[in-house]
Amino acid sequence: LMEWDWERAEASFRKAIDLNPNYPDARSYYANFLSLMHRPDEAIVQMERTLELDPFNSFFQTMHGAALLFMRHYDDAIEEFQKVLKIVPNHGAATDLLALTFHQKGMYQDAFEQIKAYYEAMDFKEGIKALTRGYENAGYQGAMRSAAELWEELAQVTYILPWNVAELYAYAGNKEKTLNWIEKGFELGDPNIGVIGIMPVFVDLLRDEPRYQDLLRKMNLPVEK
Repeated sequence: LMEWDWERAEASFRKAIDLNPNYPDARSYYANFLSLMHRPDEAIVQMERTLELDPFNSFFQTMHGAALLFMRHYDDAIEEFQKVLKIVPNHGAATDLLALTFHQKGMYQDAFEQIKAYYEAMDFKEGIKALTRGYENAGYQGAMRSAAELWEELAQVTYILPWNVAELYAYAGNKEKTLNWIEKGFELGDPNIGVIGIMPVFVDLLRDEPRYQDLLRKMNLPVEK
């Protein structure tokens, strides 16, 4: 999967499932693979089977929400992420994806509050200050830009997943910075970068950008027409 060798990845997933049809982890990651390949209906089938096998697993529930998000079924995705957060408050992936879903629905205040709450749970005081300062100066996009700039500064002295910075710049609507950090993630092998072809915030912002389309081709990912 990390080598962008999708044919061999699928063969491995299918072999694992053939060997043990009741192994939920394999089905969950296979569902994510199917989403990457723009095969959402098959992905949902695998995720539903995963949850039949392990219905109370918060990670699988989050992955189910992600599959719904990739399909742009935003209300269903929100319901799934909120279900996770009721059981596991401050669940990292569910929090991040819920904020993203709010953003896609244009519920910017909710997205802002979700990210701020996550920073509070992390006791990330500088992040809270950056968000608040940016919001007071330039609203939602200003808050996202201010947070992204803080993460960018931190990346000068420690390793930060490029995905985290790219996502915030995408919220802020900054195409150039988003592309720069996505490309950095590709160069450094950020494991999250594979979803740039299906994550709505990136697709909507960058679909017409040649650099974005070139990167999808380098990763052998489907390119939207």
